[in-house]
Order: sequence, then C-alpha cells, then structure tokens
Amino acid sequence: VWRAVSARFANAKVGDCVKESPAPGFPDQMAIAPCTESGTYTVKARFDGTASQAKCDNVSEFNYYEDYPTDSKDFVLCIDEN
Repeated sequence: VWRAVSARFANAKVGDCVKESPAPGFPDQMAIAPCTESGTYTVKARFDGTASQAKCDNVSEFNYYEDYPTDSKDFVLCIDEN
C-alpha cells in the first residue's frame, strides 16, 4: 500500500505526535501535530527501510507504515494514543 505523505511527516521521529489527516484519495494519511491536540498519537519507535508492521509487536498498540516502490524510503511508526 502506498500512501501520500508530506516530507515533514516522513521525518517524524520518536517523541513526535501525529494525527489522522485524510486527503482525497489518501484516507489513511497522517501528519505531525502538536501533542496538545485531541486525537493525537505519540511515536514510540521508528523503523526505516521496512514496511513490516510486525516491527511494532510488543512496542505499541498501533502502527502506521509507508510502503514505497523503493524500499529504502519505507518506514514504520509505532504509535500509541495520547
């Protein structure tokens, strides 16, 4: 599954907060957001170069991943609700 993502969101790191930010054609898109906003999730871990959601097993309740045609751009974010 390939999802559009802003360059800023692609740089999300541990400790950042993210929230759902759907766009036409990309209902699962997320964006970096202030942690004080309702409906945010905190990034607990990040794995680059993979789209394996199993990386988040035993790390967090939820995950978000980007799967690109070029694997080097893939990433998984392990996230928990705030």
